[in-house]
Amino acid sequence: MTSTALPKEAPQAEKKNSPLLPSGVPLWAWGLIGVATLGFLFTTLRAPRDRMAERARATGQPRLKRVANNTRGRKVAVIQQESFANAVAIVKPAVVSIMATLDNGAPNANGVPQNAAPTQMGSGFFLDHTGFLLTNYHVIAGAVDIRVTRFDKLHQHLYAADVVFQDPHLDLAVLKVQSQTQLPTVLFGSSNQLLVGDWVMAIGSPFGLDQSVTAGIVSAKRQSLLINGTEYTGLLQTDASVNPGNSGGPLVNIKGEVVGINSAIAASPDLTADIGFAIPVQKITPILDREGIPYFKKVR
Repeated sequence: MTSTALPKEAPQAEKKNSPLLPSGVPLWAWGLIGVATLGFLFTTLRAPRDRMAERARATGQPRLKRVANNTRGRKVAVIQQESFANAVAIVKPAVVSIMATLDNGAPNANGVPQNAAPTQMGSGFFLDHTGFLLTNYHVIAGAVDIRVTRFDKLHQHLYAADVVFQDPHLDLAVLKVQSQTQLPTVLFGSSNQLLVGDWVMAIGSPFGLDQSVTAGIVSAKRQSLLINGTEYTGLLQTDASVNPGNSGGPLVNIKGEVVGINSAIAASPDLTADIGFAIPVQKITPILDREGIPYFKKVR
């Protein structure tokens, strides 16, 4: 009987398996899981802040932002609130101070006025580059001479002004000055889009303190209000400080757009607090359109 030798099997190469963690999942898979988890956590934690920032941009509200300061070579993260400075810089050059000289009565036998001519102060702002400006009627009512002072970084510019339109019922007046140079102007926003709680600023010359800025919020929208015997309708109520001399100045939103004209104050009997009221621009622009008075408004 013949036996046949079987060929020897070649030794098989030992299989090298991927490194395993105790769970049996390859290490590269754990890496992918870790990256995905970190991405999910980053998105989840950041989303609320992104939503707040987006809402701030959409509504024009001041928001908190993170900045880095270098302190002795180290960068330190701090929270800093955006200010109203940009909005003030946009509007302030177009805000003016107004002094109206009233009739002081008949002169005496020698032709000399018997009394010193009384004056009243107020504010206003340019509607266009050629010299049309808006103020309150009560600022210039009964005036025989009106002087407007414009301010820039270096000088004060004094102009004589003429009344081109007045409406005692709405408490509005439009003046015109002559200038050899192009004048700064404001941009009208939308008072209809203002919400109670939105930030606003009042700019003017309270007590003769030229170009003062105060800030507050829209406290309410009043359908009808009686102030010192005069009935006003559709006013914006604000807690931004409005004082004598602010009348005729602009009420400005955080974007630097004029949304109203400061017109009235309701003061407490002890004068410890007062509430300001402004005529919204949506009541003003139809009158300007009807009278053919130029102005600038935001194109939407």
